[in-house]
Amino acid sequence: MLDAITSFINDNFTYITVIGIVLFFILFLISFLSAQSKFKTIMAFFGTKQFDILTYFNHDSMTNKENFVFRIFNKNIHDLRVSSFGYEYLGQTLDLVSSYKKTEQMPDHKHILIQPRDFITYDFELNTLKQFTDGILKQSTLKKPLKAYVIDSLGIKTTRRTPHIKKQLNTIKNKENKVIRLNQIHTKATKTINTLEAKKEKTSSKFNKWIYTQLMAYQTYIKNKSNPK
Repeated sequence: MLDAITSFINDNFTYITVIGIVLFFILFLISFLSAQSKFKTIMAFFGTKQFDILTYFNHDSMTNKENFVFRIFNKNIHDLRVSSFGYEYLGQTLDLVSSYKKTEQMPDHKHILIQPRDFITYDFELNTLKQFTDGILKQSTLKKPLKAYVIDSLGIKTTRRTPHIKKQLNTIKNKENKVIRLNQIHTKATKTINTLEAKKEKTSSKFNKWIYTQLMAYQTYIKNKSNPK
């Protein structure tokens, strides 16, 4: 029996070696992927980034109130201080820290502190962000990415693109631009009508004067006919 096994191994040594190498690489790959998955889980728990940012447009169906929401998550296992958060566009920033402190009735000297695995939320009016972008673009729509950012007390900055906020702002701007265009058309039309009315009145006045002249001439003609010399 042992001789048969030995003979089989000798006869198929090449195939057995290849199969062994393939199995080794398969086991190695499985172990590597498993270790990588565990590593990602550990890093996700401890966090390689200080913050996670969620910002969105909110419509309250009960009150019909519309506003933007800025939410900051602390992904670390220790407290984090926020020194600044808000939006940035074309190199300019809208810092919401002061308005957040005012809303939360926090003293200016007090730091915004987020507990481990906790978050803070700030609801603010649409006009706040719209005025910021209008100051840069006037009535033009946003073309470049609008980003939300958070900076901690160590100066570490976290940014996120906000395509949904950008889309909502452009929708608001397009509606306002449409109203502006309609008002401009209405103003132009009113001015044109007034001009035409003035011309009509002037033409009518000239026509009445001509009629009066003709009537006076006719009256003189009739008088002369009635009293021939």
